[in-house]
Amino acid sequence: EASLVAPFSSGRVERNSGQISLMTVPDLIREGRACLATNLATFSYFIVQALSVYTIMSISLMTCNVVFGEWVYMLKDIGLGMVMTFYMTRSQALPFLAKVRPTATLLGFRTVCTIGTQVLLNVAFFLGIRELLYAQPWYDRLNPIHDIHIASHMWMLRGDNYDG
Repeated sequence: EASLVAPFSSGRVERNSGQISLMTVPDLIREGRACLATNLATFSYFIVQALSVYTIMSISLMTCNVVFGEWVYMLKDIGLGMVMTFYMTRSQALPFLAKVRPTATLLGFRTVCTIGTQVLLNVAFFLGIRELLYAQPWYDRLNPIHDIHIASHMWMLRGDNYDG
C-alpha cells in the first residue's frame, strides 16, 4: 500500500502554492512505459538472438555438415548477451510523455513481426555473405566427413575448422 501512495504523498511540490501536485501521475506513467519498453526490447533481443543463431546453425549443419565451435557460443551467448543486457537496462524514461504507448503483449502482431523480420534479415545476411565467400576463387569449401574423415559419432570435432 505504501508503494502505491508514495508518489502522491511525497511527490512533486508546486512552485506557486507549495502544495504537493498530481504531476507525479505522468511521471509514474512515463517510468512505467519506459520499464515496459525496456523489458520488451530485452525480450525481443534474446528471442531474435536465439532464433537467428540456431537457424543459422541448423542451415550450416544441413548444408555444409559443419557445427560452430564452442567459443562462438560463449562469445554470442555470454559476452554479447551480458553487454547488450547491461546497456539496454541502463535506459531511462523520456522527460515527456510520448503519444504512442509501447505494446503491452509479448506475442502481439507488432512484436512478432519485429522479431520475425529481424530473424529473416539475419539469416538472409548470413546466407548472402556465405555465398559471397564461396564465390571467391581462393576459398576451398570443407566437408568434414570427406575431407578430414571425421566419423559421425565425433560430431563435436566438426567445429574445429575454419568453416566452423
